Amino acid sequence: MSKPVCVIEFDGGRLTAMAAVVGKDVVEIRRWMSAARPEEVAADDARAIGGWAAGELARAGIGRGTGIVALSRGDAVLKHMTLPKPAEATDAELAQMVRLQASRQIALPAEGTVVDYVPSGASSAESWNVLLAAMPATRVEWAKTLGTSAGLRVSRVGLRCSGVAAVLRQTAEAKQGTVVGVAIGWGSTEVVVVEEGRMVLARAVEAVRPTSRGEWDGFADRIAVEVQRTWMSYAAGRAGVRPELVAVPGDGDLTRAVAERSGEKLGCPSRRVTLPAAVQVPAEMPASERTACAPLAGLLVESMQGLATIDFLNPRKGGGDRAKKERAVLMGCLAGIIVVGAAWTVAKQRVERVHERAAEIESEVVTRQLEYDKLLADQARLAHVQEWNSTRVDWLGHINTLLGQVPLGGTARAESLRGDLESKVVFRKATEPFPAGEWVSDTVAKFQLKGKASGRGLVTEMRGRLLQGDLYTVDMLGADVADRFAFELTTSKLDPSARPGIAGDAGKKAVKGNERTGGKGGEQKGAHK
Repeated sequence: MSKPVCVIEFDGGRLTAMAAVVGKDVVEIRRWMSAARPEEVAADDARAIGGWAAGELARAGIGRGTGIVALSRGDAVLKHMTLPKPAEATDAELAQMVRLQASRQIALPAEGTVVDYVPSGASSAESWNVLLAAMPATRVEWAKTLGTSAGLRVSRVGLRCSGVAAVLRQTAEAKQGTVVGVAIGWGSTEVVVVEEGRMVLARAVEAVRPTSRGEWDGFADRIAVEVQRTWMSYAAGRAGVRPELVAVPGDGDLTRAVAERSGEKLGCPSRRVTLPAAVQVPAEMPASERTACAPLAGLLVESMQGLATIDFLNPRKGGGDRAKKERAVLMGCLAGIIVVGAAWTVAKQRVERVHERAAEIESEVVTRQLEYDKLLADQARLAHVQEWNSTRVDWLGHINTLLGQVPLGGTARAESLRGDLESKVVFRKATEPFPAGEWVSDTVAKFQLKGKASGRGLVTEMRGRLLQGDLYTVDMLGADVADRFAFELTTSKLDPSARPGIAGDAGKKAVKGNERTGGKGGEQKGAHK
């Protein structure tokens, strides 16, 4: 069934709107408009902007109805994450895990932040790959207020970059490689990297679309530099990866110039791309409006094709979704029992009483079972979080322990100390059904201690002290050099003070040796770095 939808965005002081009818397999663009904000309308007042937008939409013949508000990539935080997948985990539990990791990995407060996510790449039986999106709740409320004040029933708050990825999805799949998309807007330009039909990286460039042809070359050069920066950020750590195509949605000479300059910067083919075949565009629609509306049309293509979407107005939530469905089914069964019992009331009142009692008992059993299931789920989540928290390393304790083994007095000097943590939390099943079993962590801390020493004997002595007890395993790094030491130390002990210590008299020995050679006490200063 076809339904009319209006997509609006307010970017760089300019309102862009597009009205379309979304069917089962087609998006038909009916009307469009763009207008600059008058000076008397405050730029930070969503209600005032929405009131002005309502008049502009009416003048363009765009009626009130369902609406989507599109925001810039710069308004949100995007991050790829790989999460462990517990046995028999649900989507609701995944949503809670995403929110937990978001609170630990992004620089936004847990309270007052809207978090949503979409699948990112192929997941496995042991892990989930997701693209997390976070936005301050105040910004989401601002977008909703703008749309409501414009006379729309806001059904979604999404990102322009998601629309760009939807527009380029078929192009990326046809190329079977990585495509860099550049969407030119009135107030900013979105640079999106699409791989296997999915958005893997996006940036917003604050560059106002030029209004005169004389500014096109400078604008195209600037965007090309930003495209190169975006690609360098994506390609870092991915050896051998290269772009297959730079694609610029839209029409006109400006899009052609941006595509050509960007392709030259990346050393790959480039071209303008039209909207997907499923999007019907009126022939009289200007090239500039086709370009500006391409991301907005992409948001509608996402919904039409049933793709996973980022929606800050209706984010995925954890907890109880499956239980609610089960409860609804069981309540439906109970209603059926009551109806059947009522039909037999006239003939057999005693049978009715038996049925009613049986229904009450069944309902009680179901309720208690659901409460017990919820308790087990809460217990599993709590144990998972507690096990994660238990993997914290006493870095200062390890640093003090390691640096304490470097002799003072100038006979040896530590130049660098690096520590890394490898940790994972998995659920170990038991022979009995859940809740039997436990969450266990596999945590290893690795240190690289490098520096100079006065002789190979001193290096051997230091290695012997580090091997005392069961705190570290010690390996030598690199070639064997007489006046240098480079140790790689591995330990599964998170707190060095909880285990038998390493001999700590290295400093004293070094001082005595210095005194025997007639060294000055001041030479001990700076022995540790």
